[in-house]
Amino acid sequence: MYPDCYDVPRICACRTDLHRPCQTLAHSHHGGSYGCGDGLRRTGKAGIRARIGCEEGHGECHRPQFHHVQLGHGVGPAVAGLVYALFGPAWCFLVNAVSFVAIIVALLMMRIDLGPKKVRKISTIAELREGLRYAFHEPMIRTIIIVVGATSLFGFSFATLIPAWAVKILNGDAVTNGYLQSARGVGALLSALMIASLSHYDLKGKLLTAGTLVFPVLLFAFSFARWFPLSLLLMLGVGAALIQIMNLANALVQSLVPDHLRGRVMGLYGLTFFGLMPLGALWVGMAAEHLGEPVAVMIGAGLSLAVAFLVFLRVPALRRLP
Repeated sequence: MYPDCYDVPRICACRTDLHRPCQTLAHSHHGGSYGCGDGLRRTGKAGIRARIGCEEGHGECHRPQFHHVQLGHGVGPAVAGLVYALFGPAWCFLVNAVSFVAIIVALLMMRIDLGPKKVRKISTIAELREGLRYAFHEPMIRTIIIVVGATSLFGFSFATLIPAWAVKILNGDAVTNGYLQSARGVGALLSALMIASLSHYDLKGKLLTAGTLVFPVLLFAFSFARWFPLSLLLMLGVGAALIQIMNLANALVQSLVPDHLRGRVMGLYGLTFFGLMPLGALWVGMAAEHLGEPVAVMIGAGLSLAVAFLVFLRVPALRRLP
């Protein structure tokens, strides 16, 4: 929930002048600090999961993670939207900060046996080069990472515009933004539960392909919606298709990569998804400023659909993955 509480106060950009130098500098400094901390947090979580045995054949280790992340995405924005509406943006940041106390306490309570220290046989640079070589020369891994990168750069960038969309397009406020974010989270949670229920069937490749095609179509339809209930319904579908892509791509990469390369390839996977996300926010923000929010979302949806069709036509083996 706590990362999403950070998103809602951005809606104040639609109501106030953020072009003053000192205010812009403060926001940039806060965003950079948040990004550095978030990167360290994700790296630490990946290392802890590796220590407690989330290896090949242990997909159950990752399902609770996806479920609690999507629950947070659903509940967090709704709560933050209400807090913003009732008390203002400063209280959103305060609640966000206080929520980290529970995380710090939980981390202090953890006792992890690190085991004997491993002796490196090759340099870190050589290990990284080996992981990159494998990822770029293995067709399925390369294709999945391309799909994830395109989704992050062109598709997921729409989330940056949701606060402005709630105000400018739907003539709403922070509560409207909370409902839109919650609809996306609810759809994502339902999709994650659906994927978990189908985990015993060999449908991952087909479901991933379907998600890459359905997601941009729903996003394109959302760009035309001006009726709030229809926008909520489409946003629910967008959230479901998005987590379908990311959940299945993550599971397929982990199941296809050999044990000794999994950490490095997953590091590249995470770098692709989280590294391209800020670039997506940058281009979609510039496009929205000059062309408007609906056109920016249309462009992102169109580019995502183009990549999906290219993969569908050129890599049919992806659909046959179990």
